[in-house]
Amino acid sequence: MELARLAAELAQEHAEGAGSEGPASAADAAPSASDGAQLPPEASSAVLISRENLERVVLERLGLDAAALAEGMAAGASEQAPTPLQYLLGTYRRCLEEERSSERLKDKEYAAELCGTLAYLRELCVSYVGMLCQYPDMFPQPQAAAGAGALQLLDALTGEGRHTTVDQREQLPPGFLEAFCARFAEEGLAEMAAQLFEAMPRQVHPVSILGPFQGPLATLCRLAAMPELAPLLTANAAWSPPYRNGRELELKSIVGAFLRLSPLPDFWMVSAQPSVTESCYPSPSTLSQRDANAAHAQLRNIIGMLHAGLNELLRGLLKKKELRARTVGMLAECVKACHGRSKMRFNEMQEASHGFAFNLAGVLLLLCEPFLDASHSKRDRLDVSYVLGDARGLPFSKLTRLAASTDEMASWVDVRNLDHQEKFKAQQEERERRELEAQGLSAEEAAAVIAARASGDGAGPSTQPAAEKEYSFICECFFLTAEALHLGLIKIISMYNEEMKEAHRRRREMEAAQARQEGAPPDARLEALKAQCDRDMQRRLCFEAALLTPDVLSRALAFYRLMATWLQGLAGGKGDGEPLPVPPPNEYRAMPEHFVEDMAEVLIFVGQLMSYGWLRELGSERLGDFME
Repeated sequence: MELARLAAELAQEHAEGAGSEGPASAADAAPSASDGAQLPPEASSAVLISRENLERVVLERLGLDAAALAEGMAAGASEQAPTPLQYLLGTYRRCLEEERSSERLKDKEYAAELCGTLAYLRELCVSYVGMLCQYPDMFPQPQAAAGAGALQLLDALTGEGRHTTVDQREQLPPGFLEAFCARFAEEGLAEMAAQLFEAMPRQVHPVSILGPFQGPLATLCRLAAMPELAPLLTANAAWSPPYRNGRELELKSIVGAFLRLSPLPDFWMVSAQPSVTESCYPSPSTLSQRDANAAHAQLRNIIGMLHAGLNELLRGLLKKKELRARTVGMLAECVKACHGRSKMRFNEMQEASHGFAFNLAGVLLLLCEPFLDASHSKRDRLDVSYVLGDARGLPFSKLTRLAASTDEMASWVDVRNLDHQEKFKAQQEERERRELEAQGLSAEEAAAVIAARASGDGAGPSTQPAAEKEYSFICECFFLTAEALHLGLIKIISMYNEEMKEAHRRRREMEAAQARQEGAPPDARLEALKAQCDRDMQRRLCFEAALLTPDVLSRALAFYRLMATWLQGLAGGKGDGEPLPVPPPNEYRAMPEHFVEDMAEVLIFVGQLMSYGWLRELGSERLGDFME
């Protein structure tokens, strides 16, 4: 075999250079880390395989084709020969093990030389892995591995042979990914990373919420945590792709593929495996409440893991200031993609799915959690101009306002009309002046505060066009969450209530048909009604598995409490029980009416559920908070 020949040549070269008293082989020359003995100077003078020989060895091994490897394997061996990339990963791992073992050597000079050689070998492994990924024809590889290219790394990351159809005996060793990113940062990392990122949605598309999505999600989080890869992720075309409707965004977006995973009813659930209805609610008419509760608990636990994983991904990106705009922009696009759901009846084949909208709202609520404190200390960071100016392209201007017509809105906030801007600004300043004087400030002090705010030195309303203004993350996250809840959680609650009414009507019809049919031959229409009632019950259970998730509802209540406090302040209230000013400020009148309606919908929904004895986990204090 070629490697045996090469080893013999290297041993002979070393023997000739070291003299007859030197070691005859690598085994003789290398001290054992296990014995810990102090080797004599002549036996520890040098590492047998030098840096010059290392690359020659690696090249010889990578140059072996499948036939040569099979010939060199022991007779009758059942193990498949590792692919070149698997061989390099295994070598890298072995280097780490040997470096740790070398710490026990007493000959520190030899140990240092050995560690240097092993470190160089690790560098070679990293370099040749990159070459295999970028130039798959450079060395003999199995056809599947060569066709996978950089996706071989994805298989090694996940531990699955999805792309190479090879048993992943070697996963990425510790430190390999960091070394790989540093080595190829300027030499093809972007192209290789693009293959990994764009393969993520394809891995998740065929699975349901019960499927193996945790591995790809954990891998995505790991990649996004790398300083070299995070900018490439947010700059990738699949991060925020162009789309014609919500369904297209779900299919094309990296994050959208994970957001669509849900137990909520949807037409794609028919093909997604494992089937939620068949796995969790196979025979709804005979399903015991205990079994239903167990299935609910399982699904809610998985929903929690999904939300936590996406929260980890997004929060890590948001911490990097240079990536925050792209990350928030992607979330804004997801919210905009859901706006087709605002219609009374929408095309479920084209618009974003219930699962996508529900999970988007759930993840945004998690991002809001740090500023949903009881004291609402961050509410002064909420800027009404975000809504008035359609920031991020969100169509706030198309929504029905609390108490303002379209003409009135145009006269207040038309950014093209300087006179209108000045009038609106004067109205704002007058309201602020009254508020500040009510707090005990003199007229001069109030004027100074207003002037500071107008110059940008303080917080306060602004008439600067939203497209030209930068908003704090708290402000953006708050209003994005308000829209996501309106299009997600609130819309799903409404559809759930409608479906339950229709299901109740069908059940009464079935019971009446059964009473009429008693003693008569089986009726096809009655059997069809029974089957439909079973499907209705399955849909109800799927809705409840998601909608009755205590963590999501608890955060929604906390969010709407902040919304109520903020709207009260916007309307001129001081929180002391005094009546609100009449007429209310124009800013308050210009807010979308669903801000108030959605709050009421959630309170009614949670209140009804708690009256039935459900959602005890929330505690009555959650509802009591709104009465303070």
